[in-house]
Amino acid sequence: MNDVALELVDSALDAGIKAHYVLFDSWYTSPHMFAELLKRGRYGIGVLKKSKKVYFRYRGRQMDVKTLYDVLRRSKWPTKGRYLHSPIVTFDVSGQMMPVKLVFVTKRDLPTTI
Repeated sequence: MNDVALELVDSALDAGIKAHYVLFDSWYTSPHMFAELLKRGRYGIGVLKKSKKVYFRYRGRQMDVKTLYDVLRRSKWPTKGRYLHSPIVTFDVSGQMMPVKLVFVTKRDLPTTI
């Protein structure tokens, strides 16, 4: 399914649609998708699933997203108004470590301004 989504992104770019970011839901959020978008010069934005299959490296430790959140929650880092934490982590894509920024949001129903 990710391959079909990437074909649609390629079609949109070929049609002249200018975009720096690709927004997608949790179904498509994976390290593979982020890596493929970066190859196309685009950034991905998506909601992560609480999965034990995807691990991130944070401060030298491998952990899933739930464990990472628990570590951040117990830390002394202050939270922000619209989000809780935003660590930069890395994950392995075909033997290459790729940095990503995760943003833990507390209230999804707030209006956003860009």
